[in-house]
Amino acid sequence: MSRTVLGKVGMTPKGAYSNTTKYVRLYVVTYAGCSYVCLKDCTGKDVTNKEYWQLIAEKGKPGYTPIKGTDYFTETEIEEFTNTITTNVNNNIGLVVDIINGEEV
Repeated sequence: MSRTVLGKVGMTPKGAYSNTTKYVRLYVVTYAGCSYVCLKDCTGKDVTNKEYWQLIAEKGKPGYTPIKGTDYFTETEIEEFTNTITTNVNNNIGLVVDIINGEEV
């Protein structure tokens, strides 16, 4: 039976990027809130160098920080959501929500 050697086939997380570390193909690093995968073995190649690195996850925008542990939405967001639900129900779109903020809809 013939054997085929595939070599490295999975990504290896290596933590924060350092320009003094040797990276090999499929190593994954983090830098400035983003994740990058190494395309070619390298040392000292900046993660923005597209010949050696590919962005796989970009840092997201800052989210809403709750004031209380259970308060995940602003009053405006709750009002917009409630209005959307009410409009959908009134237009018979088929979306049914029984309770919003402890109140029956």
